[in-house]
Amino acid sequence: MSRTSSADDIRPAQQGHGDFTGLYTRFSFTNPFELVFWMIFLALILLTVYIKFTRMLDLHWLFIIYSVAVATVIVGRYIFFSLHRPQLLPRDECDFSIHVIVPCYNEGEKAYVTAKSIASSIYGAKFTVTFVNDGSTDDTCLWLDRIEQEFGFRVLDLPDNIGKRKAIYAGLENQESNITVLMDADVTILNNSLLEITRGFCDEKIGAVCGNTGVGNPKSNYLTRMQELYYYLSYGLFRAAESYFRTVNCCTGSFSAYRTKLIAEVSDEWANQTFLGTPRTFGEDRSMTRMLLRNGYDTVYQPLAKALTIVPDKLGDFVNQQSRWRRGFMFETFFAASHMWKRPAGAALMFYMSFLLALLGPLVIFYCLFMTP
Repeated sequence: MSRTSSADDIRPAQQGHGDFTGLYTRFSFTNPFELVFWMIFLALILLTVYIKFTRMLDLHWLFIIYSVAVATVIVGRYIFFSLHRPQLLPRDECDFSIHVIVPCYNEGEKAYVTAKSIASSIYGAKFTVTFVNDGSTDDTCLWLDRIEQEFGFRVLDLPDNIGKRKAIYAGLENQESNITVLMDADVTILNNSLLEITRGFCDEKIGAVCGNTGVGNPKSNYLTRMQELYYYLSYGLFRAAESYFRTVNCCTGSFSAYRTKLIAEVSDEWANQTFLGTPRTFGEDRSMTRMLLRNGYDTVYQPLAKALTIVPDKLGDFVNQQSRWRRGFMFETFFAASHMWKRPAGAALMFYMSFLLALLGPLVIFYCLFMTP
């Protein structure tokens, strides 16, 4: 078993500034359990005040129970986020062979920017890259030709648009690497992110490592700024909390890594998923993660493997993206409910509570607004 190190080993020491040095030292928590204790203590006080206040207003018991359950899930996420300390391989022991697959459809120059960031990556062992052209109809082909010439990356041209899932499946054929990294074609990675994401595979039970994706165009408008906060919470809080139990429910397609031999076991099932007889074209990342969890493997989050993605800056594009993501969430969550009870108790409890609250939310809102105003 290789020696592992905690993320704390590589964090720079936090420095106080000016008159705040003593204040920072006084209120910092060296023990994460101390922080958790005070979080729970404060939450219980607020809960007592909240219940007392709602009873004074004579609110319906259904609203009270639902809102307390929501608050419990939120506080639970913060607690497990505070306790999360990723176990990582030392950098000099990361000698995996890596294959990076980047599916492209009408990405244009963004694909070149992605390729340039991959080519600049610092990684001690050998890695190969395949860009899969999923029947693009714009100038993506020209940019992919340039990528092939400048960086020597393999370009796989598909004659027709067959969807992201099938495009990735085509890139998986005849691969013998230890690790497969999946990236979107509008993502750039930091120069050490390939190395950092492999550090997450600290033991054989870990099947997938989710990277830390942020927003690459936050200053475009207010919509992209809002998404910057959304991404920060989605990765920095939610996935960190799930990773405490080594049960990240979605290793996102923007930047995640998998053990090649494990995804080979489920690739046929994954690539040929259907919904009501129609091939699935959404939720491919959540589906892959669910299958690995179902087969008994762990999934973790590596905050030091950083990437940036270009998010929608128009409302219509944003709504379409969120619609695809929500369909994938609901579909895969229904399937995951059949086996998530096998995961650690905390992970299972948070999963089923979140799922139940998502289902009951519209009913509770309708009941409280229209039935008992």
